Amino acid sequence: MDLPRSRREERRERELELRRADVLSAAALEFAEKGFDGAQMSALAARAEVALGTLYTLFESKEQLFEAVIVSSAAALQEHLVAKVEGVPDPRERLLALIDAAFERARSEPAFFRIYTHATHGFPARIRQAMGERAQAHFDFFAHWVIGLARAAADAGALPGLAPEAFGLALLGALTTATSAILAGATSQPPETIARDVRALFARLLEAES
Repeated sequence: MDLPRSRREERRERELELRRADVLSAAALEFAEKGFDGAQMSALAARAEVALGTLYTLFESKEQLFEAVIVSSAAALQEHLVAKVEGVPDPRERLLALIDAAFERARSEPAFFRIYTHATHGFPARIRQAMGERAQAHFDFFAHWVIGLARAAADAGALPGLAPEAFGLALLGALTTATSAILAGATSQPPETIARDVRALFARLLEAES
């Protein structure tokens, strides 16, 4: 039988969880600014205001910490977008609400959004492999969810002549590419213009004739 934990053990566990949350927030900023290769564990510990030994107690390696940042930022992003979209009654408007919410999140939480979008493409294979299945599961869930939104819109009469799966994947690609370009400063247009035009493009596709 497992012995009951002492109050000291419970307090230590709570403290470690709080430190873990602080480390994840600091690490997200560090990875977003310097990338995986540029971020150093010593700098991450200093930014999180924890001892380097404590950091290695929480995360055995930089790869493990990076995976945890990906998983936590993906979960936070998906939770935010689902909450913004699921309350919209019209299936067509849900897809447009998704576009609005994604660009709004990129503006309000650029570090977390940059980490998430970069996790879906662009990282070396060795890092993607180190992230394991949990990070991939988040992206798979999100892709299936967006495709489901597109299918619901098609069932309601939108997307005539278009395959909902192709629409959903195209929307995911457009959001990832557009927000990445904005965050990297790789576009000559203001972010508001990019967001407006991406929304207008997919609004036209939702109304396209066969």
